[in-house]
Amino acid sequence: VIDSVRNVGLTSTLKGYLSYNESESVKLQNAGWFPKDGVISDNKFNVCIPLKMLMGFFEDYRRIILNMKQELVLIRSSNDLDAVTAVDDTEKPKINIDKLYWKVPHVSVGIPQQLAL
Repeated sequence: VIDSVRNVGLTSTLKGYLSYNESESVKLQNAGWFPKDGVISDNKFNVCIPLKMLMGFFEDYRRIILNMKQELVLIRSSNDLDAVTAVDDTEKPKINIDKLYWKVPHVSVGIPQQLAL
């Protein structure tokens, strides 16, 4: 295990407030980062979250990982109350995940480089 995070929502929020300045916050709105205005009006959202927002390993490590199994384990809570904030405390929000992608760059090396490995 290289990196592990238990409370991803709390961890990523605290890391975001400490790590990003205002211009970086604007750039990360596609990742669901809205530190000033977190209201979604149409009840649907689409996010692309870079793993470096969630775990420090992906922020710092820039080398190729060779011949190693990579696994991302996501464990979902029994309710969605820790994933959203609501105006009304009696409201029980429900989040449905339609698609989930894990984009990993794939690097191919030439034959001379393969022989050198």
